[in-house]
Amino acid sequence: LPIASDVPPPEPEPQEVNAVAWRKFADALADEARIDGSKLVLLGDSITEAWRGTQMDVRQKQYDRAGDLVRKELGELDPRVLAIAGDQTKHLMWRLEHGGFPAENNSPEYVALMIGTNDVGAAVRTKNGGWQNGMCVSDDNIGDSLDAVDPTVAGVKAIIGKVRKLAPKARVVVLGLTPRGERYGGAGDSFEDAMGSGVHTIQEEQVSSSPEPMENDPA
Repeated sequence: LPIASDVPPPEPEPQEVNAVAWRKFADALADEARIDGSKLVLLGDSITEAWRGTQMDVRQKQYDRAGDLVRKELGELDPRVLAIAGDQTKHLMWRLEHGGFPAENNSPEYVALMIGTNDVGAAVRTKNGGWQNGMCVSDDNIGDSLDAVDPTVAGVKAIIGKVRKLAPKARVVVLGLTPRGERYGGAGDSFEDAMGSGVHTIQEEQVSSSPEPMENDPA
């Protein structure tokens, strides 16, 4: 499925669901972003926030060991997890535009980005009406999800562009989205193929535009 290049990204805005808790957490993450020393910033939604051991800044028992694992595997990079559950591309972009990323004189060497799955879920919810029906992509609403591919890819690309302005020398790692389909081999494969194609295109663009490898670059 070709990805349309003329589709604009979603307009940046704060989360409307859990708005008060979200804004409080976003402000707290902005404060963390101003702390010196991190060589690695992880941006994303609930999947990435889980590495903090939280969801919307509330501790979650199932993620108790997450922080220890991050420190064990990535501790030398002093990783900073700047992610919020439920974020779509437009919410992350809003945070980047409002202090949610280290200043250029304190920018990281690496940025890991995983965002977009909630854009898809929101597209399904909008068309089907109702929060619960859209949490995963079902065979019945796969057409709605395919409609979300182009704006989601545009949103991801816009975020990469913003990160490159905020941290021009950073290596940006763009991660693919996790599956949202009902079952392996179902209609959801159409969405996975389409979204995967878009992310793969972004990753190829990243390779061609990445800065020169830095000293001690693990890649």
